[in-house]
Amino acid sequence: MEGDILSGPIPVLTGKDKEKYGPLPKIELPDDGVRLREVSQLVLQAVKDKGLYRMDNVIVVNYDEESRFDTMDPDTFRTWAEEHVAFVKSREDQNKIKYEVCRSMPIDVSRGILASREFWPKLPAIERQDKVRLPVCNGNWEAISLLPVGYSSEYKAYTFGVN
Repeated sequence: MEGDILSGPIPVLTGKDKEKYGPLPKIELPDDGVRLREVSQLVLQAVKDKGLYRMDNVIVVNYDEESRFDTMDPDTFRTWAEEHVAFVKSREDQNKIKYEVCRSMPIDVSRGILASREFWPKLPAIERQDKVRLPVCNGNWEAISLLPVGYSSEYKAYTFGVN
């Protein structure tokens, strides 16, 4: 798990855990041999397209029903992330056979991920938000179009759903 970008897919839940929680990507919580930096990179990989953004250095999540963004705090992040990731902890039984258990992310891990430079700077940036689709020009001013509903990475803009 070296480097800034992890390659390959994240393993997903199998067996009884998959039946209970669905085919979520599984990420081992920090412990001996698993650093917070690595966990932050994996969580980013799993949630980067799930509606989590940054406005400067503030992490926000879209709340389309109210046409606004809410700040993502560590307490909320714990349960929000569980919609997209299964956090696991390695255990060992009395016969030294290893197994994993699903569990909630501890608050200190949540704080650490949200503060990590491996996480928040790499979320999609929003520099403007609108409640209506606004016109924009392409790079050479030859065409005008309306911003799409949702996120535009080209313009770093978010347009809430138009009713």
